[in-house]
Amino acid sequence: PMGRGAIPDDHPMFMNAARSAALGGADAVLMVGGRFNWVFQFGQAPRFAEGARLAHIDIVAEEFYSGADVETGIVADCAIATEQLNELLEGRSLRVAGSDWVGTLQEVRDRNEASSAEAMASDEVPINHFRLLRDVRDCLDRDATVTVDAELTMGVARAVMPSFGSRLRLNSGTTGCMGTGLPYAIGAKLARPDQQVVAVLGDYAFGAAAMEVETAARIGCNVVIVVSNNGGIAGHSIQDRTFAPDAPPIAALLPVAYEKTVEMVGGWSRRVEDPADIVPAVQEALAADTVALVNVLTDPKGRRSGSAYLG
Repeated sequence: PMGRGAIPDDHPMFMNAARSAALGGADAVLMVGGRFNWVFQFGQAPRFAEGARLAHIDIVAEEFYSGADVETGIVADCAIATEQLNELLEGRSLRVAGSDWVGTLQEVRDRNEASSAEAMASDEVPINHFRLLRDVRDCLDRDATVTVDAELTMGVARAVMPSFGSRLRLNSGTTGCMGTGLPYAIGAKLARPDQQVVAVLGDYAFGAAAMEVETAARIGCNVVIVVSNNGGIAGHSIQDRTFAPDAPPIAALLPVAYEKTVEMVGGWSRRVEDPADIVPAVQEALAADTVALVNVLTDPKGRRSGSAYLG
């Protein structure tokens, strides 16, 4: 996940929306910089095809033995190794170039992207997560840094929020830990003070590091925080599946007025319940010249496509 943007999302060979088809259909996979961990189901079927040949470039040799059956492991700096590979492949044609492999993946990608268009245009209340992320996306500059920290919200952001450059997307990473999104955003804003930095956080994830709004205000770090407030971890879905109907809220949360947290440090805030108000609120937040938070009430019963991180 942390390599997002190495290939711009609008590059014709970018296949994020066809990743399952790409991984499951490939007869050879070269992992560069990533690792065959739980995100990639340790290189096993059904995520990968039976018998797929796996190669791995990593600076840590121990990663070649983390669970996947790596046929070729190369200990090297990834940037140097890929430059050398490009030199070796210069002027050579890959066998796959004569097949319909790329065209097939592009068709899958385009079909999957189109399938979420209805959700992204939804006017339903509580607000659809896809609509929220689409509207945030449409407010951002191409070189904006986006940090994402959540369960459901991170999954939707992976599909909806683009990245056009290296290190412009920061998320929970392979540890899946919550509480990283806001600190990442503060660090990114300190490193790139003249560019937009937006933290897109689930309510549970924001709560794990909420008091960092004081840090941001104290050091003059004008990050924008968008909280997808769906009332729990993955909304109410884990609470509803795991606990009895009369159980106290354990994976669910109270309907917190998160906008008050930045008001107490002199920041700008807005509460959004109508999808038509998302874009104006985010635009005002970006122009506020102070730490800003938009608390968006999203659907606690909302779902996303693909596998879940939790539950």
